This record gives sequence, structure tokens and C-alpha cells, in this order.
Amino acid sequence: LLLILNDMAPFDTAEDFDNVGLIIGSKKEKVQSITVCLDCTLNIIDEAISNNSNLIISHHPIIFGGINNIIIDNFNGKIIEKLIKNDINLITMHTNLDKAQNGIADSLAQSIASNNEIVNISNYSRFIKFENPVDNSNLINEVNTVLNTKTRIFGNTNTKIKSLVCSPGAGGDSVHEAIELCADALITGEIKHHQIVEACSSGVVILDVGHFSSEFIGMKNFANILKNKLEKIPVYISKAI
Repeated sequence: LLLILNDMAPFDTAEDFDNVGLIIGSKKEKVQSITVCLDCTLNIIDEAISNNSNLIISHHPIIFGGINNIIIDNFNGKIIEKLIKNDINLITMHTNLDKAQNGIADSLAQSIASNNEIVNISNYSRFIKFENPVDNSNLINEVNTVLNTKTRIFGNTNTKIKSLVCSPGAGGDSVHEAIELCADALITGEIKHHQIVEACSSGVVILDVGHFSSEFIGMKNFANILKNKLEKIPVYISKAI
């Protein structure tokens, strides 16, 4: 399974600060079923148990950097304890999946662009050029429907969108890419105040769809691809947070 996952999104392409691959468990474990999620939480573990899953694949790692102790009274400690007590393994696919083909960034762009041109401009950002300009309000309605979210808008809402940059997760730094490419909008999951000010001052509309929504669609796509590769192993996409 790790070889299949590595083929989908090579682990060695993750950023140096990241923590991907098998985080908790054993490489010798025989996988019964898999629950895929954005974050491994206590609710997700309960869902995995109900799915008879002995493997959870999350996007965000619960352990970053070194670890000095595991205190079962705190948030991560409770998660680690519950995983171990229920013999559930945990694999994380983070920045390696963000940048992979058909990964998180690609999935967000594909959900918005439909049949329009998509250009890979960085590991985490995609540039979309619309064949026909789109009314901002129509684009927002489409994004809200596809991502099941409520978009926060900053800037001129009457703008016709001819092109945009999309950068899932904490993609505020992509403001500079949007400005350099003369894009009309930036769709991201998380952005800081000063980045909003810079974008709006440069004529770039910000569509903040929320961190979860911007990345969850990529995890759904990942789960569907994995399901097709593992015909005999059930793969579930989590409904919990």
C-alpha cells in the first residue's frame, strides 16, 4: 500500500518541515479497510471503527517535528492513545499530495475550471484562464455549490473574471502570483489581512472558501482514485470532522 501511495504522491517530494508516510502503526499490518480524512480527530477514529477500518489516511499530520512526550490528557495525546488502543494505523499525505498530479491543488482547480485551461504555476498554485469571462456572482455561486461552502469575498464583487489563481489551504502567499499574472481573482482557503489589502489594492478579488473546503475536495478525489486502485479493500471518505 505504501508503494501505491508513493506512486500517487512520492513521499520524498514533501517539504523538509513536513511529516508524511506511516506515522503510527506497523508496515506489516494487513489492511482491512481505509478511512480517508483531512484531519485525524477523535470523531474520525470513531468513524473508522464503524467502518471497520484499521487504517486512516489523513492530509494533515498530527505530529510535526520532534516529539518529546505523549500526554494523553491533551488533544494529540488522546488521538494517539485512541489509535493505538484500537489497533488503527495512521498514514499522512500532506505537502506531497498538495503538489502531486490529481492532488489537492489540481483537484481544486479542476472543480472550478471545468473545461477551461489550467496551468501549473507552482507546486501549490494553479492558474485558470476562462474561455468566456465569468460574472463574479456566478463564479461564487458555482464555488459555493461545488465545495459546499460559504465564500468570503474581498474586493470588487462586480468584476468579470477572465482568469484566476487558486491555491488551496493557507494560500495567501499566492497573492503575489496573482498580481504578477494580472489575474482577476485568487481562490484560497486561508489568507491574512495584509495579504487581502495588497490584493485588493492591486485589483485582485479574494475568494476565501475556507481551509477545510479548499482541501477536502482533493481528499475526496484522492479517495476515489485510491478506491479504483484497491478493488478488494474498501475505501471510505470521512463525513466527520
